[in-house]
Amino acid sequence: MDNNKLAEFCKSKIGIPYVLGTNGKLFTKSMYDDLVRRNPSGWFTAARLPAVKGYIGQKTTDCHGLVEWFVREQSGQTYDTTADGAFRAATVKGSIGCIPELPGVCVRYKGHVGIYIGGGYVVEARGFDYGVCETKLSARPWTEWYKHPKIQYPEGRDNVVTKVKRGMTAAQIQQALDKGGYVLFEKAVYVITKTLRIKGNTVLNLNGATLRQGGRIDHILLTDSDRDTVGYSGMHNVEIYGGTLEGMGKYGTELNLLTLCHAANVHIHDMVFLDVVGFHHIEINSSSGVKVEDCRFEGYHSIPGEKDFRECIQIDHAAESALVVVPTGSAWYDGTCCENVVIRGCTFRKSGARPAPSQCIGNHCQIKGGQHRNIVIENNVFAGGNQGNPSGVCVNLVGMENVVVRENEVSEYGRGVRVYSYDKSYTKAGKKIQATGEDGICRNVLVAKNRISKPSGTYKSSGVWVSAANGRHGNVTVRDNLIGESGGMKYAVDVNHCDGGYVSENQGDGLVKVGNTCDGVILVHVQS
Repeated sequence: MDNNKLAEFCKSKIGIPYVLGTNGKLFTKSMYDDLVRRNPSGWFTAARLPAVKGYIGQKTTDCHGLVEWFVREQSGQTYDTTADGAFRAATVKGSIGCIPELPGVCVRYKGHVGIYIGGGYVVEARGFDYGVCETKLSARPWTEWYKHPKIQYPEGRDNVVTKVKRGMTAAQIQQALDKGGYVLFEKAVYVITKTLRIKGNTVLNLNGATLRQGGRIDHILLTDSDRDTVGYSGMHNVEIYGGTLEGMGKYGTELNLLTLCHAANVHIHDMVFLDVVGFHHIEINSSSGVKVEDCRFEGYHSIPGEKDFRECIQIDHAAESALVVVPTGSAWYDGTCCENVVIRGCTFRKSGARPAPSQCIGNHCQIKGGQHRNIVIENNVFAGGNQGNPSGVCVNLVGMENVVVRENEVSEYGRGVRVYSYDKSYTKAGKKIQATGEDGICRNVLVAKNRISKPSGTYKSSGVWVSAANGRHGNVTVRDNLIGESGGMKYAVDVNHCDGGYVSENQGDGLVKVGNTCDGVILVHVQS
């Protein structure tokens, strides 16, 4: 029962009618009567019954029934489960963006499954109106792929499982990562004494494991690149999920738990980033197509004598001042900014041992002549209150274009959202110079439907503050936010140095202001 036979079998069944609860057996009157009586999921509606009754005497199937049919014909065994049940039973799986070019792997979204046949196409028992049909992979809302637990898949780089076992050293783990493909960890704590580099086309399933800093290193995980890597030409197609990356303050080094650079198509989900030291839980640097979803960011080790100001997730550019991973002067430092970044459904808070981070998402420096583009920050929870810098900014947007900050919950941060530009910029070589023109300015920013409460600092503008030390922002809209008063807050929303945009329907205890440095910003309505 191998993968190629499954793909060919499914192609041979195109045109077979779809009936929920069937799996390739001859559809009989007794089956019809039983299914109508039970009516699973309310599928057997009065409108469908005449057509379904007309299938009596034919073979019919539903989506997972297509695989059950193949298993029965090949082995004589019965495998009766649901599409979601097969996905839960699978041990090798990943997000759809990292699907291997391997006929016979399953693709799914909740409640439904299809069979990938290669070349970007799928065979699926799609539903009553379609039957078994061929569809284009990219045209359907698939969310994950998996190897079906009843199907055999041949060995090969794209489908072999490389296992990382308890007790392996950092060097042995690196050997496993160098193979790429699907890397599966045994659940354990691994002490990392040397930065681990991730190759392209890798699914990294930590499977409950913890990678713990074990020495004076700068990164636990780092995407692979060399001194000549530029643009988004570095590591592509990587998924990381299911475990914990942990920093240890006792080593006294500034540490990124995970660093992405010159990378593209990266999905990070269901991870815990614990007790970062001095730098960032995740640095997204010069990368495109990055999704960070359903992760927890907990705890911050501050460096003695240094005020906390670095973000949990930094969105940064390839300059010598921002990140040193190859020798200075290399082509690597080409000034590339980030684009197409989504941070969704994450939680930011204190850990068991360390206070909450003082700043959560954004950047604190700007490059000469560059902007990050297409950034979405939504449905996250930011819980401060005990951080080392009570004046920290939860979401800090500098030098960004096409940004959405939506439906987040922020409590006990100095400011909820800041849209800003600095008076100094950095060159690619890391030299700090006077900002001019459009350095650091933001365009097309939407801050909407956020709940911001209990500002922890003494800022007069504590909810959403738009201002610029250089240039003028363009088209900033702040609407439908609920902002609670605390401390020294006077303004819930304070917009300055901006051309175009809307300020509307923001509610809270503070004032809403559009300053006289703005031009064309429309104040639609304010409810106190």
